[in-house]
Amino acid sequence: MAEKNRVHSESTEWKTAIAGLVSNISALMFHPLENVKIRMQSNDGMRNNHLPHYKGFFNTIHLMYKNEGAIAFFRGVWVNMLGNCSANFIFFYMYAREKKAFEYQRETAPLWLTAYIAMKSGIIACTCTNPIWTVKTRLGLHLNNGKTQGKNGFSVTKGILTHMWHKEGFRSFYRGYPAA
Repeated sequence: MAEKNRVHSESTEWKTAIAGLVSNISALMFHPLENVKIRMQSNDGMRNNHLPHYKGFFNTIHLMYKNEGAIAFFRGVWVNMLGNCSANFIFFYMYAREKKAFEYQRETAPLWLTAYIAMKSGIIACTCTNPIWTVKTRLGLHLNNGKTQGKNGFSVTKGILTHMWHKEGFRSFYRGYPAA
């Protein structure tokens, strides 16, 4: 029996590792669409909005490329990868830990217990990684202008972090947390 549990545990660890890898590949592949989505969601056409007025999906892609180049689609990709790695690690670690604490048996566990363990793991992962997602969103909304043209991604990220911390305070890192 002990041998069977050890083999099952090793199998589960490999499946989790592969799931994490696939998740990061997916995040990398679809990050450009994520930045387009963020721009479209933030585009309200108001004069005080620093974004151009986008007139749809293809217009957003066209204007982002025309005004900022290909970098606009990949801005924040490393922050996205960090967020994915962190969120998946924390969630699956907590999920496995909670299952062990409750002596969870898949065949006999009540549905409420499964939901509770998943929700608790999700809330912990969200609480730990929300600052990463907030910075990623800010990076996606960042426009290259005369002041930041030519700066590398690290400099822009550092500038956003510094601005958030000094000008907006700690709470700015948890904007959007209730919705998450």
